[in-house]
Amino acid sequence: MDRLVIESILAEADHIQFDGAQPQADSSCALILGFKAAHTDQVILAFQELKKISEEISLLVCHTQVQGIYDLEIQTAALDEPVRILNKSIPAEALAELKEYLSHSNTLVLGSNVSQADTWITLRNVEIKVCEP
Repeated sequence: MDRLVIESILAEADHIQFDGAQPQADSSCALILGFKAAHTDQVILAFQELKKISEEISLLVCHTQVQGIYDLEIQTAALDEPVRILNKSIPAEALAELKEYLSHSNTLVLGSNVSQADTWITLRNVEIKVCEP
């Protein structure tokens, strides 16, 4: 699956939340991308493809010029460019919980509300920062 196809599928996320209670083998916290049920099959396929191409996947959460709106970049050496999920709202409370969690751990699980935990991606590095436009 092409990076642009994965990007266009994940761009359909309509909300993002932090869940500090997700059961996962090596992590107890997850960043959950929310999708409409109609996108279930596509989202599962996109997550499976990302897991298949690389075991070393990281996430960069970039502040935009609009408060509460962020760009997400899923990065891996297996892709020529990051998978970008642009202009997504992250509630202030969820971002604060994520920052608190990341102050103790740098790994996180990236999941979705339309798939089971076995398709979710373990991120090896997560960073929140102001990125260059």
